[in-house]
Amino acid sequence: MQRQNVGLYHVKYWHLWCRGGNCVPILRSGIIPSTQGVLISERECNNPKPSDVLHRCEGANVKVTTCDDAQVCTGKSKITPADFAGQQCAKFSKIVPFIDPKGIGMQAAYSEDSFPANAGTEKYLPEKSIITLETEQTQRKKLAKEVCTLSQKNPNLDSVIKDRTLLDHIIVDEEHRLLYCYVPKVACTNWKRLLMVLMGKANTTNPLAIVADDSHRLNVFRRLDNYTGEEIRYRLDHFMKFMFIRHPFERLVSAFRNKFGQNSSSSDYFRSRYGRQIIKQYRANASEESLLRGHDVTFREFVQYIIDPRTVARANFNEHWRPMVDLCLPCTIQYNVIGKYESLMDDAWLVLEKANLNQKVSFPRSDRPSSTNSLVEEYTKHLTREELLHLYHIYEMDFRLFDYHSPGFD
Repeated sequence: MQRQNVGLYHVKYWHLWCRGGNCVPILRSGIIPSTQGVLISERECNNPKPSDVLHRCEGANVKVTTCDDAQVCTGKSKITPADFAGQQCAKFSKIVPFIDPKGIGMQAAYSEDSFPANAGTEKYLPEKSIITLETEQTQRKKLAKEVCTLSQKNPNLDSVIKDRTLLDHIIVDEEHRLLYCYVPKVACTNWKRLLMVLMGKANTTNPLAIVADDSHRLNVFRRLDNYTGEEIRYRLDHFMKFMFIRHPFERLVSAFRNKFGQNSSSSDYFRSRYGRQIIKQYRANASEESLLRGHDVTFREFVQYIIDPRTVARANFNEHWRPMVDLCLPCTIQYNVIGKYESLMDDAWLVLEKANLNQKVSFPRSDRPSSTNSLVEEYTKHLTREELLHLYHIYEMDFRLFDYHSPGFD
């Protein structure tokens, strides 16, 4: 049996000082004193490093405790950490668009000067050498080719061009001769933002200054399916092609949390379009409110919808949970770079380096790494083995083609 992962906690905290009778936050690092403050312990799942996605660390990745500052700010009520974080989110949402100004709690760890006006535009240098990055690409493309050769379901280019809707996720940048196949929930918002800057479609040079919704609007980009067959072939032969991938179950959990668990106009659409239907089909004795709003879909109900043969046979999946191989056709299109979400910054640097664009733009850094990978086991533990097996088979080509560990049954 694998030893339980415990991880190691690293301490950061907001120290609260009394200034003018009010508790004023000052970001510090080190050992917390015995007086006032907010202690934030962040854990990395690395003790030991998990062998696969279903053996992650148990429990929360972040712990927050407060220290008594009653003796420092006598007569003043200390605001809670969540209230303080909410105030900071409202302040920094004017600088960084992905922060929800109406949100509460700690959406990200930062201080007043963490996001300067040029946030996300600083030049990035990869941790690995370009030789190492190129070697990784050679290995990824070699594996993809081997798996594709064994598959019997690969459409050839002629059939793809004939049914051009299959190319609707490939964005074309004519000036820089780029073809980017975007996969929802794999950093596609930031890639679209960066392409908007490159293509002069935004009044800013800072990708993070572009509102996320603006990057997803229809007609912002031209897609490969808008071209003639001859034009498609030329661009596939002469443009640099790249895509980014992510562990299939991690991407699925991210999509569920984003589209069914958050409060936004997008979530409202998904609850109405899919949530009500899912509850109606897979929940016995559902309440009238749930049937009307579709607001409380569980992950297991969501999975039951995905693995239902009627769902697969009825229509294509929504793009947020459609298999990556169906979105980007890596067995038909030979990509120059297959980037991974796990090595996002290094692989993004490689894309821009190969396109001779690193001196012009940098892939934006958000300083808010996703915690979805640590939640996958928490969500999938409620599934039966049969449900997990069916789910794996739906995304089997994504697992095999991109070298992700399966849940233990191939």
